Amino acid sequence: MGRRGVRGDMRVLVVPGWLVVLGWLAILPVGVSAQEVDIFLSTRAVTAVAVGDDAVHWSSRGGAGSFRPADSLYATLTEADGLGSNNLTAIGIDASGSVWYGTDREGVWWISPSGNLHVIKAFDGLPSNEITSLDPWDAGVWIGTTDGASYFMGDTRVETVWSGAGLLGGDVLTVLVAAADSIWFGTTEGLSLRTTVGWEDHFAGSEVRSLVQDRYGVVWGAAESGLYRRDGAGWTQTSTGLPDPDVFGLVLADTVLWAGTGGGPAWYDENAQQWVPETNGLLDRRVTSLDCRAGLGVWVGTGGDGVAWWSGAQWEPRRPSSPGTNYLSDLAVDPDGDLWCGAGSDGNFFPLPLEVTTGGLLGFHDGQWSSYRQADSPLPMDNTYRVASDGEGGVWVGTWGAGLIHFNPVSSVWDTLTFASGDLRSPFNVISALVPGKNGEVWFGDYGFGIGVVAPDGATSHFGPNDGLPSIFFRSLAVDSLGRVWAGSYGLEGASDLPTLTRLDTKGTLADKDDDEIAIFSATLWGGSVPLHAVACVPGGGVWLGVPGGIAWTDGESWVPVGEACTGGVVGEVRSIAVDRKSGIWIAGSQGLGEWRDNTWTQYVSGEGGIAADDIMSLAYDWVRNTLWIGTWGGGVSRWTFELPDTAVAAGPDAYAYPNPFRPGEGHNEVRFSGLDPLFEIEILTIEGARIIVLPAGEDRVWQATNGDGEAVASGLYFFRGRDSRGGFKVGKVAVIR
Repeated sequence: MGRRGVRGDMRVLVVPGWLVVLGWLAILPVGVSAQEVDIFLSTRAVTAVAVGDDAVHWSSRGGAGSFRPADSLYATLTEADGLGSNNLTAIGIDASGSVWYGTDREGVWWISPSGNLHVIKAFDGLPSNEITSLDPWDAGVWIGTTDGASYFMGDTRVETVWSGAGLLGGDVLTVLVAAADSIWFGTTEGLSLRTTVGWEDHFAGSEVRSLVQDRYGVVWGAAESGLYRRDGAGWTQTSTGLPDPDVFGLVLADTVLWAGTGGGPAWYDENAQQWVPETNGLLDRRVTSLDCRAGLGVWVGTGGDGVAWWSGAQWEPRRPSSPGTNYLSDLAVDPDGDLWCGAGSDGNFFPLPLEVTTGGLLGFHDGQWSSYRQADSPLPMDNTYRVASDGEGGVWVGTWGAGLIHFNPVSSVWDTLTFASGDLRSPFNVISALVPGKNGEVWFGDYGFGIGVVAPDGATSHFGPNDGLPSIFFRSLAVDSLGRVWAGSYGLEGASDLPTLTRLDTKGTLADKDDDEIAIFSATLWGGSVPLHAVACVPGGGVWLGVPGGIAWTDGESWVPVGEACTGGVVGEVRSIAVDRKSGIWIAGSQGLGEWRDNTWTQYVSGEGGIAADDIMSLAYDWVRNTLWIGTWGGGVSRWTFELPDTAVAAGPDAYAYPNPFRPGEGHNEVRFSGLDPLFEIEILTIEGARIIVLPAGEDRVWQATNGDGEAVASGLYFFRGRDSRGGFKVGKVAVIR
């Protein structure tokens, strides 16, 4: 779900039985010049689920979600709505219908039936602000923390149990009140029982994640060492039939006991005395939590695919329109303005948290999110590290281990290029960089070999050390207005050596390498010693590099390090650079988003509201719509939309050149063009497709029937290609008659 930060918006949240209006205004973050700011967060990585009278609620690493089956209504609750954190660890619904949310560091937040938002923190009596569990009981809630547990009734603290004072140490993961004088506390260090006599310890040194009491009054415990049932004074392991030994949740649904495991849910057959797995319908079988309520049935929360309801025959997922994950490694915008996201990791520079998995290919079209994963599409791998649009409607996906994929969203045709198919030279099948070229080709980093390119006809060519490249490991690629490839590497031979910047000019012929020109620039020029993760070409010429301490510009001849003067050293490692239509430079760093404009540096961080996380991985700028997309590592994706300048032309069905034919002998001096956006360059091509000249972006672009060296071209038919204001390619013909 997106959060639109337009001044004057009122936020609305649906909770069980009430339509609650949070009484505050969502305004644009200070310093953000965008007209609109939208933040898209995923709630599919569920940490806990709770079922109310008429809706199911869940907590996640991207805020809270809810679904009301009666009218299929989804709602979200995030920091934009007043929560102290989007990183939620627990959820619970008390007897009054209040919904409680546990955060990773900001205490407990809860919404009463009247719609009031409350917060409880350490200074209110909690042992810690790091919440690890919420277990409603009677008229209140037991709140588990990293340093003990407290029982609250509303805002009133009734009691607190501290770790080390009878209670085993570690995080309190679950609390079960089995009787008025018998309370069980499951922690990361074992299980503690408090009675009127004192404390007892069980499973010392073993993590106890969930507790439940069945209809016979028997206590069941999900421990790190297995699933146990308390028989009398002892415990009996009861794990036969479980789909996975890791059990994360237990719930009693009427008379049936359910368990959620790392391999899916299962119910306990009392007659057979074993568990019966039920996984049909689940794409993600990592069950993190379960809950139930009469009338709404049994619900599970999964590690990466949201929540699902048990119909009696299969699980039926309920997925709101949102990104499939909050960990985005790459972004690309196609000519229609659709966003495509890679959601992968290289496991080295950008490792995923243990509880998070790669998210496949994500798309955003007409306000709706879609996802393509290995489990439900031909995508061979969910680790989609790189993504690019070829400008013709196709999407290219670079994986970290399954090769390069071309996807046509219209025809739903998938093509995979791998080492086995002969299209890659490296057996790793790792695509470390990806960028579209100027003539329909796509360039990619063939990790372990060098650089590869796919021509419009599907033929592949490769460039490695034998062709003059200085490295076999390239992390970033960019293509300038002349079609030259700029490549940032790990180092001369590997990751341990100094990185380099390489410029490859194929002269428009991919297969013929005889006239190729390669220029190599050493990291000593910019004082760098880390891989070049970011290279971006400027429409007017030159490239920007992400270097230690900031950014640097070069045209291959001179170097202009901006460095500390630009970033103030506060954005951290530079991962991505984008250039907007007003020559502003946007910098994605490990510690925030930077903007360098008119020799002025501005930094944006998550606390200001424009982004949901400071660890930013990728930027994609939509020249046509003047929109900046920001992909973060853990905070989803943000969209900043700026005002369009008056120079944008309306999209027309055709593009024209005039006079046409062009006759120098009859007094014609130059060829002009219409139907093309002046913010994009125009290419003049031969009838065979070879580039003659590139006319730079600008209002007054003309062609005097010459090539790039100023020499008059021969009589004949030529193509010109540009873009309209929607970003779509427009191709026309012009004849030259001398």
